[in-house]
Amino acid sequence: MTGPARLLIIAPSDPTGADGHQARAAALAGLDIETCCIASGLLMRRPGAAATLLAHPADLLAAALEQALARAPVQAILIGALGSPGNVRLLAHLLRRHPGIPVHCAPGTLEDAPEALIAALTGELLPLCSLLSTGHDGARALLGRPLPHPQGIAQADLAGLHALGCPNVLLHAMDADGTGRLRSLLSGTCGLRRFEAVLPEGAGSTTALCPLITAFLARLEIPEAVFRAQSHLSRDTVITDYLAPGDIARPVRLSGSAP
Repeated sequence: MTGPARLLIIAPSDPTGADGHQARAAALAGLDIETCCIASGLLMRRPGAAATLLAHPADLLAAALEQALARAPVQAILIGALGSPGNVRLLAHLLRRHPGIPVHCAPGTLEDAPEALIAALTGELLPLCSLLSTGHDGARALLGRPLPHPQGIAQADLAGLHALGCPNVLLHAMDADGTGRLRSLLSGTCGLRRFEAVLPEGAGSTTALCPLITAFLARLEIPEAVFRAQSHLSRDTVITDYLAPGDIARPVRLSGSAP
């Protein structure tokens, strides 16, 4: 491949730049990675209320995606909130026509998502993805049951998410040690054999982390200093990226500690 690596980001547009595809593209700023952003909808913000996603019509989203995939090769795809069952089914159809691209699905907050949207995610999209990353509320919605450990991550929760068909799961949960930090644990074998990150509390932490993990799926190298700066990681964070056997001779460590 010649030229910069190309990641396709499908996520809502946030006029404030604090979230949406704007924030995800900003996390890759300064790297030799070209981001092609497709807006799945518009985030509407009102003072004192949670943001509302106004989803774009499926036919408009389909046209934009077809154009983006035809313009140049894509090394990986990051999927954010899609906003409607129709958009989920559309994307699943598109991925079936373009197999072999690593897909990272980070569907955002699903706590109040309609059943039809959850059914489309679990029944059609997730089995086509390489990696699912979600928080506690998202995991509860996808599994259709309360999680027994509101703080911390249970192996049963990861197993339940794996059963939805996605081979790799990155689950964010509040750290059980009372520090108020988020802990992200990955379970699976697709490229990232072991990944652990302790993040400062706040949605912005995971928003910035997602595109960097997508780049890992595409086997793109990100300098440790950039990773820390762009994802707002604390100094004591340990991040280890072990590629699958045969990819490289030794593990790639993205942390300040010695191997």
